[in-house]
Amino acid sequence: MSEKESIDSFAGKLSRIASQLASLGETIKESKMVKKLLKSVPRKFLHIVAPLEQVLDLKTVGFEDIFGRLKAYEERVKEADDSGEGSRMLFVKSTSRGGGSSFGAGSSSRTKGKGKWKGSNGGSNGSSGLNQVIPSRYESQENDVWYLDNGASNHMKGNQSFFSKLDEGITGRVKFRDNSCVKIKGKGALLFQGKRGQQRLMTEIYYIPDLKNNIISLGQATEAECDIRMKDNYLTMHDADNCLLIKVQRTPNRLYKIKLQIGVPICLHSRLSEDVWR
Repeated sequence: MSEKESIDSFAGKLSRIASQLASLGETIKESKMVKKLLKSVPRKFLHIVAPLEQVLDLKTVGFEDIFGRLKAYEERVKEADDSGEGSRMLFVKSTSRGGGSSFGAGSSSRTKGKGKWKGSNGGSNGSSGLNQVIPSRYESQENDVWYLDNGASNHMKGNQSFFSKLDEGITGRVKFRDNSCVKIKGKGALLFQGKRGQQRLMTEIYYIPDLKNNIISLGQATEAECDIRMKDNYLTMHDADNCLLIKVQRTPNRLYKIKLQIGVPICLHSRLSEDVWR
């Protein structure tokens, strides 16, 4: 694929080649088509290809799915370029009390932070990774609004008071392309309240005080065995038990955002002297 060629045009070429081969009796597996597409795109797609190769099973993911993700990324970069903002990517350098690791573009020793959605007693361990975000595209600065982003590799929030658990020993910094930096002040968990009163714990969230918007990483959610689908105008997220966690409509500027209510831990006290409580 050439630098100036669109993903629409190139994917169309691959599909036509596959159709021609099929007419000659040579069927190309969809998994091979997926790998060919990811290996053939130019360097400008590196920031989306690397996370896709790490979080998705390329043997089972569909060609149309990968094409859709690359097209969405291409449109985002074009919008940013048209607005004069450029594709400002974030890079994370993080350290913890147990020893530090540095991560950035092209890092070959990156580890993944598997943030999980669990019941209110859940927890998980993990470490940090590369974040790819264009903050200027987000229009809201409300504490309960979260953006679902397939370009960010970690969940992030800027308000400490909402964390139900926070490890302030996890520190580091987020560096912008213009060399400005913001600091990571910890990593923790948030308890969310569902519409029916149920509670869910989301873990492995970076606490970044200077961050003005809350971000849910779709890539990190898939590592936690969540099933994420984009169809028509909606994005849905189900947990490993096929329970619907999120259903959100796409905004006119092609963003997915949702208001999530922070939950309050519930403690039950049993009165052993009363038969009803027993």
